[in-house]
Amino acid sequence: MILAIALGLCSANAQNGLGDIRIPPIAYTSVWAELYPNTLKASPNGATPPPMFLEFYEAAKSPRLRTAKRRWQQFESKYGPVDGGFEDAAQERLWKWAELELKRCSYLLDKDEARAKGMGIALRNYAAEQDGG
Repeated sequence: MILAIALGLCSANAQNGLGDIRIPPIAYTSVWAELYPNTLKASPNGATPPPMFLEFYEAAKSPRLRTAKRRWQQFESKYGPVDGGFEDAAQERLWKWAELELKRCSYLLDKDEARAKGMGIALRNYAAEQDGG
């Protein structure tokens, strides 16, 4: 009888792959969202940005860390350099930004606060460099 109950619990826990462990979602704010919040809102003139920008903005405004990491990975994979180069400067800038945000997400998930902070600084420095400051 005890064995049957134990087996039942094991199979119930194995169904979701996590057992009884529940990992709470971790709130996330991208450095892009901190520095350029207005770019994440709908265009006032109703223009639709190109898909690359829309996907970047979706990653940048992700409210949860794991979601953000997945979106940054997808963006980086989809818009990475082809044959060693980018189509234009905008693609290169956004891809580089996504690369840094993805590293930051990984450090945050690993609870490596020092490296996560370092990536935040690197992102702010990159923004200043790109903005001419």
